[in-house]
This record gives sequence, C-alpha cells and structure tokens, in this order.
Amino acid sequence: MNRKWIYLLLSFSICTVLLVAVTDIRGSWKHKDQQNSQESKSTMKMVDFKEFFGDSEGCAVFYSVKDNRYDLYKPEMAEVRATPCSTFKIISSLAGLNYGVIKDKDTVFKWDGTEQPVKDWNQDLSFESAFKKSAVWYFARVVDQVGKERMNAILKEINYGNLDTSGDGAFWLGSTLEISPMEQVRIVKQLFNDELPFTKEQMELVRSVMFISDKKGVLSGKTGSSGIVPDYPTPTAWFIGDYKTYKDDYYFAVRIYGGDNISGQRAKEIATKICEEIYY
Repeated sequence: MNRKWIYLLLSFSICTVLLVAVTDIRGSWKHKDQQNSQESKSTMKMVDFKEFFGDSEGCAVFYSVKDNRYDLYKPEMAEVRATPCSTFKIISSLAGLNYGVIKDKDTVFKWDGTEQPVKDWNQDLSFESAFKKSAVWYFARVVDQVGKERMNAILKEINYGNLDTSGDGAFWLGSTLEISPMEQVRIVKQLFNDELPFTKEQMELVRSVMFISDKKGVLSGKTGSSGIVPDYPTPTAWFIGDYKTYKDDYYFAVRIYGGDNISGQRAKEIATKICEEIYY
C-alpha cells in the first residue's frame, strides 16, 4: 500500500473517532438539556402539613413524578442546609459498593467490642442489618476504607449539598457537610431513576435496603438524627425517600428542627402519615 492510501486511511479513522466523540458529547448535552428543561417546567405548590407535624417544627418537600410538581411545606426552609445525619449512609453505601468495601447485603463487619450508644449496634453486622439499624460504627468504617479523597470526589460528582468536608468526623458526623431538603429530594430522585454515577446493580441494592413497607403503597427511605453529631448547633432529624402508589411516585424529604422530639423516628412517622393520608 502506497503512502497516499495510508494517509487517506489514517485521516478517515481520525475523522470517524472525532465524529463518534462529538456525537457522544452532543448526546450528553442533549440529556442534560432535557433534565434542565424538565426541572425548569416543574411547578411549585404550597401545602399545609401543620396537622402532621403537631408540636414538632419542621418542613417537607414532596415531588410528584406524574405532575412534575413540588409540594412545599414551609417553603422558606426548603433550601436551608443542615447536617445530613444518617441519611448520608445512602451515599456511603454507594461509595462502599463502588470501591468493593461492601460486596453485597451480607457483607459483615466484626464489632470491635467498643460499647455503642445503641444496644443493637453491639454485635457483628451485615450491610443490610447495619443500614436498617443505622449503625454508625459500620458506616464510619466504610467511609474510612473508601478514603476521604475518593469520598470527596464522589460528593463533587453528584454535587452533594455544600461539599464542605473540612470538619472532623466521618462526613455526616462532622458539622460542616450540609444539605437542603430540596437537594435531598434531587439525590433520591436520581437514585431511584439510576441517574447517579454508580452501576444499576449498586443503586438497586441500596434501594432494596431502603425498603420499609408495602402495606399501603411502597415506602422506602432513610432516617437521620443529629443527636450523635458532636456540638451541632441546630438539632435536626430527617426522613427521606420514595413513596410509590398505584397512581403516582413521590420523592420526599421531611426535616424536623424544633420541638421536644427531634428524632429520625418522629420524622419517619410524620412522613409516613403524609404519604398514606395525602398521597395514597
């Protein structure tokens, strides 16, 4: 083959590679444009959930997939950030799976014998049981094995809250990393639509351990409470997740920040009642 034909073949190959690359980029831009367009078309509705919160002071965001609508209780608080508490275990679970620290539901970590603040944590725990019991020591170990540099890279890629991990502690235990209810809902929405930068199998596994009940709609979620966060200035409790019914799918975040009972369990009770009495 003479030099002329070699040059022609090389030129054709280079052009083909560039064309594929440009097509991929355009496809990526198109996907982002579609997402941005959907977000811009979302409607906002103010709702009154005071009867569900009772003496607890808090806020709530519920997103309707069918109507592309955000229902906001205390909308002035929807963009206010606070420590994610144990809701961050959703992210540390994905990170652990991504880097092989967690293999599957049955990945067991041995309890080191240190007395824990919750009696149920004083034992060897599998990934599934640790998630259900919200065992801090288990996920602190996961984050430690993944490493701060890789954890920070994940947070940046998914644009998680304020991205500030300068404080001490295992990310959610420090007082610097914070996220708003609206941002929590976005993360849940991406998780349940396989839109986070993890494999579908990894996201499906995390969704499966988030499952709570299917008695009246399918409820999945994660609680969180700042009770274990050292010196956190504003008491906070969360329940975030997904609620599927025969007519719609809702992503939600409920946060409590005032009252006598600021606990993840209380936030879960409020969210569950809203789901079953308003959205079922």
